[in-house]
Amino acid sequence: MDSLAKQRYAVTSKLAARVLGFSKDISGVPAIKYGIENEGKASQYFELMMKTEHRDVLVENCGLFVRPDRPFIACSPDRLVYCKCHGHSTLEVKCPYVLRQKSIVDGWRDTDFLHSVDGKICLKESHKYYTQVMSQMAISGTNHAYFLVWLPVGSFVQKLTFDGSFWISVQQKLVQFFSSFILSYLIGQKDLFICPKCEQVCLQDSEIKSDFENSIHCECCNLWLHWVCAGVNEDPQSDTWVCKSCTDAAGTNY
Repeated sequence: MDSLAKQRYAVTSKLAARVLGFSKDISGVPAIKYGIENEGKASQYFELMMKTEHRDVLVENCGLFVRPDRPFIACSPDRLVYCKCHGHSTLEVKCPYVLRQKSIVDGWRDTDFLHSVDGKICLKESHKYYTQVMSQMAISGTNHAYFLVWLPVGSFVQKLTFDGSFWISVQQKLVQFFSSFILSYLIGQKDLFICPKCEQVCLQDSEIKSDFENSIHCECCNLWLHWVCAGVNEDPQSDTWVCKSCTDAAGTNY
């Protein structure tokens, strides 16, 4: 968010496509797949650990939390935690693929989100995961959160307390981000086109830096395709262009 705010000509189409749900399925990526497969194990580990120190512990799946006053701000914690001694908290689980064969003691230096302060491993407050956890607390209305880094051996848990001042700053940036970069797509001031062949966003003219990023519009089906996906090597001389699918369907050479 900070970097976007500082860039007058930021490339926002790709990010807007992700926010609006136009993104490729990455669940098959090894690191993502590993996290999905082990989130349940991590939750069970956390629940057993909590029950040794807390009363009437419940660790439950939860859906989407939405701020009533700003419905464009929402979060989905991995779990909602309850104990009789401390009330409700959120749980954020990370299963780092890079640490799959290490303990937290041996491997924390291999992450970009953990550091050591006075000999104690903790989450970096400058990292996006810290912002994620603080946002989850603010939006869900809880005052505490657990950040779990699950490993097959030697996991790590940190309890975090809500920082209201930090959240005020984050919320201001979220409002600015939505107003400046997302709202214009939702109300139709900006168009968002997804190439049907590669399922990637077609950039606006002002965002294009090379011919590889160019796209072309089919006058027949009204879709936009990247040049490489359409088999086009240079800007056509004609003012109109029809894609191969439409040409084949019509049985006509345009």
